[in-house]
Amino acid sequence: MNPQKTIVPLLTPILGMLPVAAFLISDCFFSYHTALMVALVTYTLYFLAGVIGLKYEPPYTLLVSTISFLILMGLSAIKPFNLLYITQSSIVLELILVPLFYLFIRIQGYFRAKIVQKDGLAQEFRLLKFDADLSVIKTAVFVLSTHLLIVLVYQLFPPEYHTPDWDRAIYYEILFLFILFHFIYEIVHWNCLKKQILDEEWLPIVNESGAVRGKVALSVSQTVADKYLHPVVRIVLIHKGMLFLKKKPDATDQGRWHLDYPFERHLRFKETLDEGVKEAFVENGGSPDLPYSFIFRYVYKKANTNRLIYLYACNIPDEKIIDGMNLGEGKWWTGKQIDENLGTELFSTYFEKEYELLNTTVLMADRLMRNLDENV
Repeated sequence: MNPQKTIVPLLTPILGMLPVAAFLISDCFFSYHTALMVALVTYTLYFLAGVIGLKYEPPYTLLVSTISFLILMGLSAIKPFNLLYITQSSIVLELILVPLFYLFIRIQGYFRAKIVQKDGLAQEFRLLKFDADLSVIKTAVFVLSTHLLIVLVYQLFPPEYHTPDWDRAIYYEILFLFILFHFIYEIVHWNCLKKQILDEEWLPIVNESGAVRGKVALSVSQTVADKYLHPVVRIVLIHKGMLFLKKKPDATDQGRWHLDYPFERHLRFKETLDEGVKEAFVENGGSPDLPYSFIFRYVYKKANTNRLIYLYACNIPDEKIIDGMNLGEGKWWTGKQIDENLGTELFSTYFEKEYELLNTTVLMADRLMRNLDENV
């Protein structure tokens, strides 16, 4: 599911309020039965176009609205209340909607838990859509409750103030303005959300063999850092058997610093490993044409961290190549210096995990090649 396809369904919660808005607005100008027909037509069109045509899941706002209409029609059929429901139907619908919406807010944890239990690739999208539903419902509760409060205060005024003009303003015109405000607010909010989604960076979700299972927004992944396995490229910078290391903050322990490689980057969704390595060079002021080779892959799992590490080596013939790079305060470390400081927490846990194999493969091969060159 690409970002463009993600955006439109997030508008469905406010569209789920259309039948209610159609009824309340129509009730301002027409009879109860006409307003009810307008609401039913709006509901049918939305259901046919959105649910059947575009196959969008019905939003919770539509579900609550439907229940509200069923209650309204059921109660209006009761003879002792028939006249009241026909003459004050918009107020009655508000009195039904507000408690139902409030009940939904109170039991939102139940619905959220149901979504979380479905551990699928669309889970994060479902949560995002649920939050959009919840936002619309909370705003609706505020808008409708405010209008009901105004109506209550108006009822406390002496009878001489209850003129037809004031009745129309209090019961209908203010409600119309509140509904208009609600829709404008939600559309503006949707546009902001749309911009956020389009600007969002997406990380691939992979299994331990590196196969992509799905994707998740970077901002979402940061809130549940150890939930998903993400691929990360790390690049060892080698020159004459020495490794370039720099101080870097420990992602799993804030406030602590360790020595590590300067090049490290999360792979983005649909980005190849080669593209990720080259981008890591470019982000640090290097050339994408620097030589590199794959060493090995492993899973790194620790508190708040879950990564599939791809380790690469970049062997440069001349240390002046890094002069123009943004590598911060770092220096070249010899094998002897590294061996003397292993296990002292000077180096990152990544480096300590990788160094033993690195020393017996790439660095050993580099030493052999340099010895051969010296003997020639």
